[in-house]
Parts: sequence; structure tokens; C-alpha cells
Amino acid sequence: METRTFEQLFTEKNPEHAFLLTRMQEALNVDEVTFADITTLNLNTFKEYLKTYRKSNGKLIAASTVKNYLAVMGAFLNDLAADGLIQPVNMKKVGHIKVPPSENVYCTEEEMARIDAYYDRLLCKPNHQAEKDVLTLFLIENVTGARQSDCALMTERNIQDGQLSYISKKTKQKSVLPVHRKLQKYLAHRPTREYSRTTIARVIKRVAERCGITEQVTIQYRGELRTGRKCDFMSSHSGRRSFVTNLLNKEVPIASVSKMAGHSSTNMTMRYFVGNDIHLNEQGIAFFR
Repeated sequence: METRTFEQLFTEKNPEHAFLLTRMQEALNVDEVTFADITTLNLNTFKEYLKTYRKSNGKLIAASTVKNYLAVMGAFLNDLAADGLIQPVNMKKVGHIKVPPSENVYCTEEEMARIDAYYDRLLCKPNHQAEKDVLTLFLIENVTGARQSDCALMTERNIQDGQLSYISKKTKQKSVLPVHRKLQKYLAHRPTREYSRTTIARVIKRVAERCGITEQVTIQYRGELRTGRKCDFMSSHSGRRSFVTNLLNKEVPIASVSKMAGHSSTNMTMRYFVGNDIHLNEQGIAFFR
């Protein structure tokens, strides 16, 4: 009976891992990776190589991507160990990958009003269904702070006595918050089909550009400073970030915002806060005078 090699098993598990396997060969300077090569020392060598590897466009692999690659490798090695093909490997000893924090953008209330006005005009037009659907969820997200997966499931049945309540599909946590005056309008057009993240991001960027949300911003993104138009940095999560940021800028207690957004802690809520404005009460201002 033919015994399959490490490389055969790895690519059989997921053919898309050919890129990762090639990088491991380069890191260890071998023509073929074998079971005997799977040591903590070699895995650390592989990790350091990935951190300095430059893609065809000359850019380094993002730290978050390196972290994902190591997680993929770790899961595969666990399977090999369970089958008795290698000794168990503690991936924690391979070293922690520190992912540089990334900044994000949010829409001010005035910018969201522009998008809402664009949405109203769009509803009066035939066709453009994908754009209508994506914007519906984006706007629901902005007035509820809910994840897109929860926005897609929301109906008027979630509204009672002026309050919106729902249980998050992801965290199973219950959120209760006041009903925004525009929510029912959006729910009336809730989409019945799903769209890929790529489509969602493309639509949001395009609409933001058409609404004039094009000011130049500089943000920390995947370990490097990037400058560009605000609309180009927007994504499916921008509506949720806008909800959190606009409420915190109005000095709504973070504990309340956290509960409305369905976060497990206020630390998580702060990760959704975008902006550099500092709001001080009279006592705080007096400290600096």
C-alpha cells in the first residue's frame, strides 16, 4: 500500500494550499517537506519567513494573513497528530503573531442622511435590485447597530411598544433598543437574497462616492499608513461602526451602546469606535485650564 507524503496530504486536504506549501519549502530550503521537518524550530522558521515574504506586487503579507496561515497549518498538523503520523505540535510555542491595529472610517449623521436620500431616490427607480438590497441592510445596520446577518433576519415582528429586540445569530445575545424613526421604512424593503462580501463592499463604496463622501483621509491599515478617499475605505461594517461612533460622540454611556450593539464587553464596543474627538465635561475641561 502506497504511503502518502506530507505534501500529498496537505494539498489533498486543500488544493489551494499549494502557495503555502511552496513558501514552507523556501523557508526550510528543501525540495520537499517531510513529516520529519515538522518541528517547533522549523515552524518558527516558517513563521519568520512568512513575515518577511513579499508578494508579486512588492508588498509584505499582512500580519493578520500570516496569523491565518499558521492557524491553517496548525489545524492540519492536529489532524496528522490525531492519525498518529506526527507527534503533537504545540502551535502556541511557534510564537504569537501581533496583528497591528487597523483604523476604520465611519459616516457622520450628515453623511448617512445623504445616503438615505440617495436610497429614497433609488427606490423610485426600476431595476438596481442589488444596490437597493445592499443599501437596505447597510441602513438597517446604521440605525440598529446590528450585524448584517441579524439585519437580514429582522422584521416588524421584532418591534413592540417602541422597542426593537432581537437575538444575535452569531453570539446568541439579546439586544433591546429604541426603534429608530426610519427603521420600518427599511424593513419594508428587506432583501430576500444574499450577496457576497465583495458585492456588498463594492456597492457601499460606489454609493458613498456618489454621495460625495470623498474627503481625503489617512488611516493605519494592515500595518501601514494609507491615504485615500473616505469612500474607498468603507465596508459592510461601516454602518455598525457609524452607529456606535455617533452614539458615543453624543456621550451616550458606553455600557448602553455596548448592550444595544450586542457586544459582550465595552472593550469590544471601543473597537468599533472611530474618531479622535475627545468630549469633556466641565470638570474635565477645568483640569486643563
